[in-house]
Amino acid sequence: MIDGLQPEIDFDHEVGNRVNKALDLGFPGEQPPGLKSKVANLAIPFAEEVVRSEIDPLTGLHRKEYYEPKLTEKLDNLATGSIARLGVVRMDLDYFSWVNDVLKAHALGDLYLATTGAILRKSLRPTDEVVRVGGDEFVVIEIDPVNLEGFTRSVNRMFNLLNGKILDQTLSIAVNSNRLIIDKSKQLEDREGSIAIKEFLKGLVNFKNDKSSQHSFLDRGRGERIKKGEFIKRVNKANLIRFREYLDDTRVWSELSEEERRSRRVIENNIRGVICIVMTDLSISVAGTLVTKDDSLTFSQVDSLIDRSVNVIKQQHGGGKFQIYQGDKNITLNA
Repeated sequence: MIDGLQPEIDFDHEVGNRVNKALDLGFPGEQPPGLKSKVANLAIPFAEEVVRSEIDPLTGLHRKEYYEPKLTEKLDNLATGSIARLGVVRMDLDYFSWVNDVLKAHALGDLYLATTGAILRKSLRPTDEVVRVGGDEFVVIEIDPVNLEGFTRSVNRMFNLLNGKILDQTLSIAVNSNRLIIDKSKQLEDREGSIAIKEFLKGLVNFKNDKSSQHSFLDRGRGERIKKGEFIKRVNKANLIRFREYLDDTRVWSELSEEERRSRRVIENNIRGVICIVMTDLSISVAGTLVTKDDSLTFSQVDSLIDRSVNVIKQQHGGGKFQIYQGDKNITLNA
């Protein structure tokens, strides 16, 4: 998790909601004094396990398993008139696989995902839901947006908060945070940001020196061929020799003097600049629909609509755009 940016789910509130729903179903109407409270105390441990199973430990958001029942519940609320409108937004991170799969920079990839989740959670109202539905895919469920114009502004705000800006915030946190974690490769405790940045730099050096991997990526890797070619050019152009001493230094944070720690931060800030240039294609594709009772859409119809729309944005526009629907009717694609 990221220091100072973790998007907290109110665990106790979630558990209480589960217990109360179970009690309402199992004990309708008046009951003998104290019965419900006794049953509630027995139910709490089970509800805690359910809630834990639905929370993604990396981002602190709800897992995919939470998505279908929650959206189905809200669509039912829409049908009964207890809410007037429902906004559903799907977001896919463009070219994220280049971080994880091409450069094998999994530590930075984890920070990138956690940063994305935190930005989303902090930008929404407490009544809205955010779910991590896939490796680099997120869904937001907005309860009762004011109208289509307000929903469009909300999607635009999320898009602008995330598009092209997640990496910079991720690297800022990586360089400035003092959070220590276990480095799996050395089984020693080191600063999280140093692990992430050094792992990325190693991946960059390896990919730059391995022309076979570059050709394979160009022919079979994910993304447009032109984009992949430009990415390879940026990698090959990057001056990485100047960071050789940093890569060869195997000492962890606790083994450095204060002066050495300051020096390491300066180097990591320089590497941060290289990463931002090399990974300039990182962006986000977004599709959202505003649903009303009259639309009569099911979970499968809503999910298929926004999933298909995101894929079209990626395939036809190279990502980095958002699409708005009203029900299943196409309203706008940002330029």
